[in-house]
Amino acid sequence: MKHLLFGLATILVGCSSLKEKTNQDDVSSYQLTAQEILGDSIQYTVNEDSSMVLCQRIRKSPGPPQIKEVNYCVIDIDSGAVIHKANLANGEVRWFSPVEIRIRNFKGYPTVNQKGVYIYNLETKSKSNQSMGSMEDL
Repeated sequence: MKHLLFGLATILVGCSSLKEKTNQDDVSSYQLTAQEILGDSIQYTVNEDSSMVLCQRIRKSPGPPQIKEVNYCVIDIDSGAVIHKANLANGEVRWFSPVEIRIRNFKGYPTVNQKGVYIYNLETKSKSNQSMGSMEDL
């Protein structure tokens, strides 16, 4: 009876360690890097040519005024290098092109003439303003 219990315990321990190893294998190196920088609850968005990934953690404050805090970084998928990282209060970040991200910083109610939207080129490390043509662009 002791040997049977010992055998079952050994099998259970072996299976659980195998499951942990499989879960670790499923996590890519860029996900591990993003978790080190941003913590947990990360959203991953790969660019058009699958060369970089935009990693974001978005948290909303519990009460008024409600602030959406966005912590983000862009990681090169092949090398695992962090290309860019920053934080925004009340903003959003998304891909604009394979090498550019569109960053919007909300300030009050959105209007057509509102500033705070720019394109950041990850290769040249430069910002450029985006023209605001309509409310749909906001």
